[in-house]
Amino acid sequence: MKTTLKIQVLTLFFSLAGSLLYGQSAADNAAKPAGNIPLKKLSLYSSGMAFFEHGITVEGRTVLVLPFQYGALNDALKSLMVKDPGSAEGPLLGYASANASGGGIKVQAADLSASPGLPEIIGRLKGEELSVELSRIRENTVSGAEKITGRVLAVERRENLSGGEYWLSLLGPEGMRQIPFRQIHSFSFGNPLIQQDFNKALDLAMAESKTRREGREITVELQGSGKREVSISYVIPAPVWKISYRLNLAGDSAHAGSLQAWAIIDNDSDADWDQVELSLRAGRPVSFVQNLYPPFYLERPVLPLSIAGYAEAESYDQGMAASDSLTGPVNSMMKRGSGASPAYESAEDMTAPLPRAGRSPANQGGEPEVFDFTFAKPVSIKARSSAMLLLADSVLECRKILIFSGQKALSSSINPRLGLEIKNSSGLRLPAGPVSINDSGYAGDALLDYLSPDEKRFISYGEDLSVMGNGTASSSRILSGVTLSQGLIHITRKQILERSYKIKNSGNEKKTIVIEHPISRGAVLTEPPSFDEETSGLYRFERTLPADSQFAFTVKEEIPLYERIGLVSSSQDTLLSWASNLEVSSRVRSGLQEAFRLREAADSAQTKAGEISNRRNALLAEEERFRKNIETFGRDSAEGRRYIERLLSLNSELDSLSAERTAAETEAKEARETYENYLNSLELE
Repeated sequence: MKTTLKIQVLTLFFSLAGSLLYGQSAADNAAKPAGNIPLKKLSLYSSGMAFFEHGITVEGRTVLVLPFQYGALNDALKSLMVKDPGSAEGPLLGYASANASGGGIKVQAADLSASPGLPEIIGRLKGEELSVELSRIRENTVSGAEKITGRVLAVERRENLSGGEYWLSLLGPEGMRQIPFRQIHSFSFGNPLIQQDFNKALDLAMAESKTRREGREITVELQGSGKREVSISYVIPAPVWKISYRLNLAGDSAHAGSLQAWAIIDNDSDADWDQVELSLRAGRPVSFVQNLYPPFYLERPVLPLSIAGYAEAESYDQGMAASDSLTGPVNSMMKRGSGASPAYESAEDMTAPLPRAGRSPANQGGEPEVFDFTFAKPVSIKARSSAMLLLADSVLECRKILIFSGQKALSSSINPRLGLEIKNSSGLRLPAGPVSINDSGYAGDALLDYLSPDEKRFISYGEDLSVMGNGTASSSRILSGVTLSQGLIHITRKQILERSYKIKNSGNEKKTIVIEHPISRGAVLTEPPSFDEETSGLYRFERTLPADSQFAFTVKEEIPLYERIGLVSSSQDTLLSWASNLEVSSRVRSGLQEAFRLREAADSAQTKAGEISNRRNALLAEEERFRKNIETFGRDSAEGRRYIERLLSLNSELDSLSAERTAAETEAKEARETYENYLNSLELE
């Protein structure tokens, strides 16, 4: 009986599915399925997407079926476009919802959406009746099965030395029993409705798994009339098309090579590409996935009943009329820029390679927005197959060179790289890809970045073992200028960075070598006076390496260093050091020597004033001691009268010192002002 009912239900389901899929009903059977829709155009992108365009001739009202893999549904719904010139109402698109295949995989009593384990499934059914059959394992055999029936009280995890295990608490007629899940051999529910719900949830899970394996179909109902051409296009993920090059140097010309560019294309779909107009596009368009296929539900906040609760106290700011709105100036901190020179903490900071903004002609990387290769003839590729198609077969200008890395040579002796300077004379824009080099046989592999027409680029494909080189680095500082201005001494130094490269050619023929020297941060090239090429972080110097000889090459760079010292607050030692420095000009030295003399006079006057002040302070302390002794012995005692006499004499001396201190402080102040005014008026170079 159950089997018969299931067959009847399935028959009804497929009958309804066919009606929905093709738009047919008993009253209207005018819509007819079109079968497979021919693929006319295909554009593969290097970003991992593909543009498909199907074309078909239809007549009257027609329903078309488009199958998609599950992972492509979101992109298909985001990009699918239908052009039907014979339809005024527009096409209707339909597909089975994600929930139709058990998108939630949950029913009233069973929720399998998160792939729960047995403890979680039973733990969600607290209070339900459960029958559990236990097994006892003795000597690796199962025996003595026991059946327990009760209501689910709790499921808990208990930690132990082996990591922990789950326990089930059942409340039965004989009380509560606690059972480890490892002893549960089988179980069943007392409520048949729960068992039915579990069967439904498992059916939904199976349906969703099938949908993920087999995908979904989107139906396109065309409501037009008459015979017409209809096109349907969309963008979905596809394998990235790849490119590889073959460069043959073994030709008649020493400055040219034969280049072949091959595209590798993968058809991972279940449909053949038969006589398709194929374009290969390179570029980096923005691409993202948005979940348009599964239904989306918004969570709403839970608000209290309108009759419940109380109003909270609030305070309000003072209001302003529209004419009083704040329209003040922008925060000055947002406008302020920093004009300070970069500070270098050590020589290592100064010699670090410089990341420069922009790109030089020798290193103009980056691809244009989009460019494509369109094949002149239609292309056919079987389902689940791949193909290699020839994109270009042309001649490139190329020149053999050796590429020597100055940065690597500082740490160890190295062999320069076997390289080529190539110029894209093919007239095509060449995407990035690997290059297999042939020079009277296989010579090596290279990597080619994107190359515009007529652009030059270096590539390397091996090492020249007959050439060896290394490098040494040194650094020194020299004083290049000292000026005085407004009380400040401005000091300019030069950090001299020198790198020497020694390269030995043990071969019996001369070679062209390009030395790549890392540009130091903030440095200016002084030797040699010019470079042959510059990249974002390298100078390139091209030189001829004689046969069977050693070659030396030196690069010098200068980094200007600036220092500023406030002379007014500096010490006498600092003044004396610069006043006696023979590297400083005679005018600046004379000015500093006079400043040193005035500084000495000011410091001497200040010292004299300080000494007088110290003496006066000592007498004041003595005076205080005398007054306390007079209070102790009394004014009429012999000792008291003696202290009174000494106090009178001390007061006379204090009066004299006060006048001296005032004169000394005035002299010190005038001497300091003379010194500071002199410094602030100096303008010497």
